[in-house]
Order: sequence, then structure tokens, then C-alpha cells
Amino acid sequence: MKLGIRGHDILEKPSWVGTLTVALKSAGLDTVQLVCYKSIDDVEYKANGISRDMAAYLGQILEECEINVALLGAYFNPVHPDAAKAELGVTVFKEYLSFAKELNAPLVASETGSYNGDKWMYHPRNRTPEALAAVTRTFGDLCRYAGEYGVSVGIEGAAGHVCHSVKALKSVINDIGAQNLKVVFDYYNFMDNENKDYAAILNEGLSTFDNIHCFHIKDCSLDSGAQVPVGQGDIDFPKILGMIKSYDKNAALILEGTAAKDAKQAGEFIKRVWDGV
Repeated sequence: MKLGIRGHDILEKPSWVGTLTVALKSAGLDTVQLVCYKSIDDVEYKANGISRDMAAYLGQILEECEINVALLGAYFNPVHPDAAKAELGVTVFKEYLSFAKELNAPLVASETGSYNGDKWMYHPRNRTPEALAAVTRTFGDLCRYAGEYGVSVGIEGAAGHVCHSVKALKSVINDIGAQNLKVVFDYYNFMDNENKDYAAILNEGLSTFDNIHCFHIKDCSLDSGAQVPVGQGDIDFPKILGMIKSYDKNAALILEGTAAKDAKQAGEFIKRVWDGV
């Protein structure tokens, strides 16, 4: 099992990559979900916001420090009502695909967006065939582009987004039919007021997908739905980690939304439960 965290959760920008590796090691973690423009100084979210030389430099430092880059985050809204924002997202995503190998990353990932624009929340148009078709076109194009560089694309669903369910996400993956399209699975993302059965959501995902690249790990209060530090909420971790371990004993687990002050404790908790299931 590989256990990591989002880089910008454990260390706020601006930061030097060496400082990021120290923070990860101090928390007992060896894996990162790296969003360069949120974590590394002198990298911006714009066209040409990172150079190939910068990517190679970052990759070298991370490799020397034995930090595994599980994925690069280049999250954008492919159905944003502002077409310019959607186009910028595609541009940045493709740049990260072209630099992924320099950063020793196997894939670049995004969620599937919402017609609510920057709010990334439920919109009735998200639940339409046209929305699924738009996401399919965009991610299909990204998969073809990624193939030129020998890397993969990660796709992540969420209840308020176009791929609002496991079924919707599966339909997009089936329609694209690309071997280099992988799933970033987050059981919490699919929870809403009408469905809080996180174990059933996870089970559906594990039963549906044979291409899950990594899992986002979160804890929450089932009453409020709010995230809480891992190990302090209502998620039955022996149950869900046992399910994940049965699916893939070498799974990559990413603590998402875990504050820096809670990272070490959360990591130790997950490792202890994982070893015991």
C-alpha cells in the first residue's frame, strides 16, 4: 500500500519542492498527489505555467527524496459555461500530460465538472445525456493526447458533477474505451443527502471498475456530512480498508482534505488499520 496526501494540504504555497518533501517525510508519508500550481513557487495556473526544465527539476528532487507521485492534479471544469475557462483547463491539462514523465507521474487527473461554473455544485443540466457526451468528448481527446506521451488520464466522479454516480462514470469510460483512462475513486464524493451509504458506494465502485488507480480517503460526520480528521468521524475504516485491500493490496491511498496538523496522526491511523485487516 502507498499512502500519501495532496501537496497543498500539507504545505501551503509558496514552497520549494525540498520543503514539500521534508513535510511529507515528517508526516511519515511517501506519496503525493501533486498540484504543482497549488504547491510549488514559480508555477502558475495558466498556459505555459510550467516549463519542461522546471518539471524535470521537480521530478529529480522528488525521486532523490524517494517521494512517489501518485498523480498530477490539473482539475478543471470541462462543462464550464465560460468556454474560455474550459479551454484553459484543457490547455493546462495537456501541458501536464506532456510533462508527466519528467515528474515521474503515471497520470494527470480531473473531475468532470458542473454547469454551475466555478461553484462545482449540482445543476440540472449535469444529469443530461448532452452533459455526459460533452465530458466524453473532452476526456476522449485528453486520452488520445496522453497516448502520445505514454501516460494516462484520471477521471473522478462526484454527486454534484456530470459523472454524479458510479453508473454515469462507467458510461463515460465505456464510451471512450481507452486503456489509458483510469479512475480516481472517492466514496465521500458520491455521498449526498439521499445516499450516505459509503460502504455500498465503495462496493459498487470496486465491483464496477477494474481500472481504479487510487483512492481518496476521507472521514466525515454522517449527520452533517462535514469532513472531520481521519479516524475521528463515522467512517468504518476497518470495513472500507478491508474492501480496498481485497481489491488491491498495493493500492494507493491519498488523504484528501486532511490538514497538515492532522497528517501524521491520520497516516499512522490508516497504516495501523490497513495492517490489521
